[in-house]
Amino acid sequence: MLEIGVRSLPLVVTVGIFTGAVSAWQAAYQFQGILPLSYVGPATSKVIFIELGPVLTALVLAGRVGASIAAELGSMKVTEQIDALETLAIDPIRFLAMPRIVAATTMMPILVIFADFIALFGAFLV
Repeated sequence: MLEIGVRSLPLVVTVGIFTGAVSAWQAAYQFQGILPLSYVGPATSKVIFIELGPVLTALVLAGRVGASIAAELGSMKVTEQIDALETLAIDPIRFLAMPRIVAATTMMPILVIFADFIALFGAFLV
């Protein structure tokens, strides 16, 4: 969970702040002359909570964590560590894959909630 959650936090914070700022800026530009600017906040928060926060957080995690896990497991395969686990009668999928799947499933909603609130803060700054 440390690798998937805590070490992904700086990237999630950066993406969240810029997502919120750009969303608010774009909404204010589009609403100009059509709707009062008091609608920018509710529209931006709805867009962030429903669409942008979860999608961009998942995209960031898929890229960062997916590459990390693939490199780690690939290195283990090349150095024959996975074969050694099979020799010891340990199921590599249960021993190597399941903890990563559980960690990703646990940390994804937490990081999405965190990214949503950081994006709202970024929208507030604009």
